[in-house]
Amino acid sequence: MISNPCTSSLVPGIYGSSVGLLARLKSRITFSSQFNSNKNGYMLWFPQSACDRHTGGTTASGINFVNWGNNNPDAGPPLQQYGNINAATTAQSIADPAFPFVSSDTCQDFRVIAACLRITYTGTTSNASGMIYPLTNIPEHMVLYGDGGNTPPSMTNISRFANNGFRATDTLEVVYRPVNIPTWTDGNVAPLISGTTTTNAAYSGTQQYFGNTAIGFVILNGTALSDYVIEAYKIIEWRPEPVSGFSIPQQRGNDNPNRITKALEFLDRTDPQWQQQVVSSLGGVAKSMLRDTVLAGASMMMNSMRGPPQIMNGEF
Repeated sequence: MISNPCTSSLVPGIYGSSVGLLARLKSRITFSSQFNSNKNGYMLWFPQSACDRHTGGTTASGINFVNWGNNNPDAGPPLQQYGNINAATTAQSIADPAFPFVSSDTCQDFRVIAACLRITYTGTTSNASGMIYPLTNIPEHMVLYGDGGNTPPSMTNISRFANNGFRATDTLEVVYRPVNIPTWTDGNVAPLISGTTTTNAAYSGTQQYFGNTAIGFVILNGTALSDYVIEAYKIIEWRPEPVSGFSIPQQRGNDNPNRITKALEFLDRTDPQWQQQVVSSLGGVAKSMLRDTVLAGASMMMNSMRGPPQIMNGEF
């Protein structure tokens, strides 16, 4: 489930315990409209949080999903535009796919199990151009400040974190790598950015580092960013509000850091590139077969570690 959050079965107990119910939450995303005609851009997602999209005002309670576009690949965005926390800027943050559910009266709290992004080119093949670079394990400070200074990275800057580039017509998938056992949260916790701004050029908010990492894509020299659609999937374990009508399951097992560590070690050893997959081109056929083999091996390994039985499947 860690290596294939987009389509795998929902199996509880990846962290050693099963406390709540499981759900896969998904959304279909495009670049912000002001970037539609740009040829270069990126989307970056910190799946650990579940923040809303900000559409204006002088205060941001937090963001964890950002995008940027420009015809100049060496241009980076002003920091405050990430969260659109100044009314004079236009929105560049994106609502997390889990936000509507975890902020509802049904969900009391949750923790992230797995997440992935999938990008698909929707333009004509004859007009396709440029390259897509999958990004994994991007640290917070890189997203906020690039290689230094006070501005987030340009497309050229952050593309250097990619191991490979792929054709614009390839459908690609990147997978989030858990860094630890997450804590239970009621939603808007450990966001990338929160605070206030006073001018278009000055940001007076707080940027705290929580050890989180981002996944995403960079597009360089493409046709137009409007030709791409990104699907975001997040698997969470959640506990219902007592008044929601859902039965609160009894905890089974205990969290064990060694369990997730061993699963990641197995994936790294079997396929060092398991966090990025080509899912639609001819070259992706063999890759998909390899991933199926890896998933089967990981499933057998996790079962041998005596995980708790499945409680509930749910997709939203």
